[in-house]
Amino acid sequence: MNSSVFAPSHTLNCMRSISFARASFLPTFRPVRSLLLTVATASALLISANIQPAHAQDYDDSSQGGPQTEAALIGESKDIRPGQPFTVALRLNMEKGWHVYWRNPGDSGTPTRITWALPAGFRAGAIQWPVPHRFVDTGMVAYAFENELWLLTQITPPANLTPGQSITLAAEADWLICSEQCVPQKKTLGLSLKVSKDAPIPDPDFKAQFAAARSSIPVPIAQTKVTVRADRAGAANAKPAGAAVNLRFASANKLVLPEDRLKQLYFYPADESALAHPAVQKVVKEGNGYRLPLLTSEYASESIKRVRGVLIAPTAKGSAPDSLSRGIWVDVPVTAPTKP
Repeated sequence: MNSSVFAPSHTLNCMRSISFARASFLPTFRPVRSLLLTVATASALLISANIQPAHAQDYDDSSQGGPQTEAALIGESKDIRPGQPFTVALRLNMEKGWHVYWRNPGDSGTPTRITWALPAGFRAGAIQWPVPHRFVDTGMVAYAFENELWLLTQITPPANLTPGQSITLAAEADWLICSEQCVPQKKTLGLSLKVSKDAPIPDPDFKAQFAAARSSIPVPIAQTKVTVRADRAGAANAKPAGAAVNLRFASANKLVLPEDRLKQLYFYPADESALAHPAVQKVVKEGNGYRLPLLTSEYASESIKRVRGVLIAPTAKGSAPDSLSRGIWVDVPVTAPTKP
């Protein structure tokens, strides 16, 4: 997965309109969610921003999926072993021109979610998110996926299962899919699996898809040769909103990235309302590595204590991949200002 930038027609404008038209969208739309809008205030904002209220065709309250998306729950193997973790995927196939959102949707949208209903003793891990794309429109940035999305989750079964029995996993998936209109959708999905005493064998029908999905998940920083740290760029008592934070990354062997990769380098913040979502981030060469200046969100209510997200610098097609081209998962504390 690369960090290509897309500019879908009217998508983010659509989200702006929906945010004013439907109160249910206010919590997921950063630019207006902190405002207590009266009818008069909302009207004034619409006029001053030259935004038209959403019409009926701009919003489809579909409750069980829709023609824009095909959703399925898929097991990596057809059998499971007592006590041995296994992987399942939520697969979303989208019509061309439509997209769904990452864990942090950016300036608009809402994350794709999975709510599990599992048999007794089963435990579901967190969604293993791939690196998203950037969708840019009129200064607003969204982090999302198009075409096909595989979201992997590890499930741990209890050790006391009986070989030969069948178990059924159930999950409710909900997502917002957008193009020239935005459609909130949800679907209840099920997956039946057989308990076996033998080691599970990957389903050959989906082996390649699971491998591709895993390769698009960021690499934990501990598995790379890159070091990352973050520090405040200003005074400790600076206001939380709009404060500057430096993300510094280097390697023991003097990290050097070519100009084309530096232009595409991007940090995707994982937490909503923690960091701003600029369309372009400018990196600065520094010592044995680089410094990436970031700003906290204008809606931040407290000082940022950790920086979490994905740092990626795509390689040119045909070039040898590395951890930065795949994406590195960063989770570091923000310290006091430091020297390079």
